[in-house]
Amino acid sequence: MSLSVFQMEIFGALELGDFEKVRELMQDTGPSVRRRDTHCTLLHQAANHRQVDMVLFFLKFISPNVVNKEGCTPAHLAARKGHTQILRLLLADPAMDPDKRDNSSNTYKHGLTLPLMEAVVEDSRARVQELLRLGADPDHAAESPSEESAARDIQTTTARQLSHALHRDNILPLFKRNCVVDASGRTEDDAVGVGLQKLLPSQENKDMHKKIQPSPLEVCGPDVYRMDSAPRGYVCLLSYGSFQDRPDLHLEGSQTDAHHLASVFSRMGYSGHAHFSLTADQTRHQLAKVRDMEVLAQAGCAVFVISSHGEPRRHFLTSDMHTLDVQWVMDFFKDSQCPHLRNKPKLFIWDLCRGHQEGESGRGKTSGQLCGRVDEPLRDVVCLDSSSGGFTWHAFSEEGTPFIGALCTTLARHSPTKELAELYREFLKEYATAAPDAVPQLTNYGLNKRFYF
Repeated sequence: MSLSVFQMEIFGALELGDFEKVRELMQDTGPSVRRRDTHCTLLHQAANHRQVDMVLFFLKFISPNVVNKEGCTPAHLAARKGHTQILRLLLADPAMDPDKRDNSSNTYKHGLTLPLMEAVVEDSRARVQELLRLGADPDHAAESPSEESAARDIQTTTARQLSHALHRDNILPLFKRNCVVDASGRTEDDAVGVGLQKLLPSQENKDMHKKIQPSPLEVCGPDVYRMDSAPRGYVCLLSYGSFQDRPDLHLEGSQTDAHHLASVFSRMGYSGHAHFSLTADQTRHQLAKVRDMEVLAQAGCAVFVISSHGEPRRHFLTSDMHTLDVQWVMDFFKDSQCPHLRNKPKLFIWDLCRGHQEGESGRGKTSGQLCGRVDEPLRDVVCLDSSSGGFTWHAFSEEGTPFIGALCTTLARHSPTKELAELYREFLKEYATAAPDAVPQLTNYGLNKRFYF
């Protein structure tokens, strides 16, 4: 029997709720099988058809963040149907990203609008409360005319408007207007990073801080990433130098590194912002804001530099002693989540010092897990780690880290004329001189063209 026949049978058995048949067929298809028309996974279909046991089973093999052709996660489909039990299961997964958006830039919460309006029409206070707890917004307008005849007849588009029109006095008090506040007491929109220009050092160095002109010969072609934009690229610096109630973990030189990076990238024609010692929540908010910035649509590439305590390719520490997964950070900029950077190079530079012991990472909640489940792959991404393993505590000093110092020097000298692979070899020479015992690591995730900074 061909694989296509198995695929048809397994999705048919799923829709009928035949769990045993599904498990049997999955031995032939594997967990990565998808519907040809919608590109939905088994987890998508189980969520859409409210198959609770199957959702629990498929979560062992398929990420809750996997997307279909429309960029929808299983949570998007469950929300549209009002399957609250399925949503709770998906949201309980530690790797679940509740802010993941579909191709129309909607999160799963937007899909709860019609179920919420239906609950208002039915005058079901308990149902309304349940949907609100899952993130439904009473002020979000339905994208299409409501199928509920009552809502359609009185021409309302939000659950709040509908409640007023139907005089649902027992439901209206539930629709409080909230303002999201982060751990520092600021609202999400208040936290603003420092522009690169404001970090430029006052003392000029002939090698590191002189203006860097791009190559006079424009490098182009089908096998080369275009870099003829203005700005040439966008840089996001996340520097964690101080940690709550842990002065022993203070990282000297983190500010110096930020100044050096700002100087070099500014002179290369890049724009960007720096953020210092953010909490885990502030980090999440800032990454979400960066992901949505219009400047990314004009920029030729994006560079993210993260400096903190942590373990290479696993996690890093935020100022409130929480750990965030490196994969979770990169997931923000997958094609489905950041269309502005689709088909553009994305570089993640990790300068992580293992100054805190492995056992201490449990102080904070890990946002993501590298569990090998079926998920959307990274594309056009390169990661540069300051170390391939081992402790690098000694690398931080008031003068900055040798890793960032070597990187900035290499960019200043060679970025106009050398492609990334050649540039990396020059960087290895520079870094070996500054830190002979350090072994950096460059990892390619689908960067399939030549790249010139």
